[in-house]
Amino acid sequence: MKTSLTRHSASKVRVQVEATSEEVEPAVQRAVRSLSNQVKVPGFRKGHVPRKVLETRLGAEAMRDAVLREAIPELLQKATDEETLAPVAPPQVEVTSYDVGADLSFEATVEVRPEIELPDFAMLSTTRPSSKATPEEIDDQLKRMQDRFSTLEPVQRPARAGDYMLVDIHTTLHGNEIAELSGNDQLYELGSAWPVKELDDELAAKRTGDIVKFNATIPEGLGGEHAGKEVTFQVLVKEVREKKLPPLDDEFAKTSSEFETLDELRADLAQRIEKIKVVQADAEVRNRILEQVLDDVEVEAP
Repeated sequence: MKTSLTRHSASKVRVQVEATSEEVEPAVQRAVRSLSNQVKVPGFRKGHVPRKVLETRLGAEAMRDAVLREAIPELLQKATDEETLAPVAPPQVEVTSYDVGADLSFEATVEVRPEIELPDFAMLSTTRPSSKATPEEIDDQLKRMQDRFSTLEPVQRPARAGDYMLVDIHTTLHGNEIAELSGNDQLYELGSAWPVKELDDELAAKRTGDIVKFNATIPEGLGGEHAGKEVTFQVLVKEVREKKLPPLDDEFAKTSSEFETLDELRADLAQRIEKIKVVQADAEVRNRILEQVLDDVEVEAP
């Protein structure tokens, strides 16, 4: 088999293939076997119809097409392997010469991965982000832990932002209660503005025992059948609770972790933060180098 290659662009090549009749013969035999199993010919068992009978029965054009279906994929695969091509899409094939029993010539236009000329990686450089944990990052993690170990304690004062309020809330539309927006002994965080922002406004500075009643429109984003409708809220404040954060000391370290001192806990948090930042820094360096490579490389898409 002879093959030749013409490159039309970085991503498109034309492969010319010439195969002798002997090289095509295995495909002819496969085509005959396949057709023999499909065609019913009186006087012959299925799968045992002679080639000449098939040619007479089906016609030369049908035999030719059957052979080409068998031969071209195999020969083209062999050609692309020899030329070390990596097709990325089905090729467009044009048969230039073939009759059953003769030599076969065809051309195939093949989309391939474009050849890329990479820059000199030794010339690429970037600055690696620091992976050292900062005091602010450690403090932030401590605050998160502190918040997880916080407690809510009743207070006898007006409610303020950040407080939690134990409330009975009843929401009605035209006098009918909306079950999904009502309930007793609900813990509400002042400042959460849920389900309506007016709830924060009405409950601000309220004390235990106060009752508020107001109208508000349910936001469209909340969904449900009541979205966009004006409803009535009635809320009884049963208790005002203040979030108490434990002091950040050695006792906190013992309670919240396996460490005996706050310094040991801070050191452990620093190590954990730095492990994460190392991974992030590695990814950032790769991305920066990749950006430089992409800036320097011109790639023609298939």
